[in-house]
Amino acid sequence: MIKKLIISIAEKILWILRNHRIPSGLALILKHYPEKPLVIFDVGANTGQSSVEFSRWLKIAQVYAFEPSPSSFKKLASNVKSFRGISIQNIALGAKSGMLTLSNDFESSMNKVVSKQSSNTIDVEVSTVDKFIGENAISHIDFLKIDVEGFELEVLLGAKEILLRQGVTFIEIEAGLAPTNNHHQPLNLLKEFLEAHGYFLILINEQVHEWIENKKYLRRCNALFIHKDA
Repeated sequence: MIKKLIISIAEKILWILRNHRIPSGLALILKHYPEKPLVIFDVGANTGQSSVEFSRWLKIAQVYAFEPSPSSFKKLASNVKSFRGISIQNIALGAKSGMLTLSNDFESSMNKVVSKQSSNTIDVEVSTVDKFIGENAISHIDFLKIDVEGFELEVLLGAKEILLRQGVTFIEIEAGLAPTNNHHQPLNLLKEFLEAHGYFLILINEQVHEWIENKKYLRRCNALFIHKDA
């Protein structure tokens, strides 16, 4: 009985440590902007995992969470309903406005843009970062988080205007590290694009090994960039 109680308490402590520690990227943002109201874009919000963390740690932030999948969006709406600073958008962001075909996988976090329709795809609305900020009178984005399973560069291309005028401070992107990873765009490609727009790499975290093929080399990471004049 006592042993079971100890195990139960230990499991709860581990859960708290894993789910309530401040993410390293957010720690840098808090250091950079200790009290400033922040504007955050969570592109590829899935069910709100990151949006909730942003709102929890950055109390005066306005978070815009973008999730095109209807099923994921429904869960997102439920998960963030108690957070006043999160605005949810049932659209994708890309290089141009229109419609896109999205896979509709059982594991919703693996949904990605595909070129062909099938019984396992859905059509979703897509806008651009530049169009959205123009329609909503947003002049600056403090933190742009992009987790879109291989569609990262398209999102950045749709943000060219705000990037050119240095209107984003931090950009975090999920990027591929292994040449065998066809699910994420290579870090080098995204780094080259962002450096051309004045954004330099400052942190690599959440490095994940090639779990699909059970290999020891790295599959992907989250790469954090900051504008050189920030």
